Amino acid sequence: MPVKLQRGKVYWVGINSPSFQNFKSADGTPARQYLILFATKSADGKPTPLTEDLVLQVRAVNDQATRVSKGPAENEALKGRLVTLVENFLSENYRDITARKTLEWGDPESTASGNISIRYKYLATIWNKDQMVISQRFTFTPEGKYVSAETIEKGPASQPTTQPTDADRKAVENLRRPV
Repeated sequence: MPVKLQRGKVYWVGINSPSFQNFKSADGTPARQYLILFATKSADGKPTPLTEDLVLQVRAVNDQATRVSKGPAENEALKGRLVTLVENFLSENYRDITARKTLEWGDPESTASGNISIRYKYLATIWNKDQMVISQRFTFTPEGKYVSAETIEKGPASQPTTQPTDADRKAVENLRRPV
């Protein structure tokens, strides 16, 4: 499709979107949504900068498009594996968290580089007193090696929580045991 670009401008081109699915394979399967972000040089030949906000927006759309698309049984198995990897990582590395209560596990995702990740939102008790709601994306290699833990959200718990149950206490004790 012929286009004319202006100097010193930022553009993004999209392949499909949630409401437009016209790019399809020969069998009619829509292509995953994908964005391409670029900028033209200014009149004096200098590069036009891409703002961090735009880069993050495009990255979020493209990361969303790479969610793992496997069957339900495979997704559940991968999710179970990721949960175990996260639990092990937290128990070995987050010693200031004395108790955790799971609020939500996300779905398994794959990154453009082939790694696997999952979002985990939990209520953390820090040194037996402060309570924080924390949401993180944990990323591992396909072999299970830790890559990163990106904090998505972190803030004080907005309401008091119930007293820990015996099951909660046992879970905390299990986290404190050496592996």
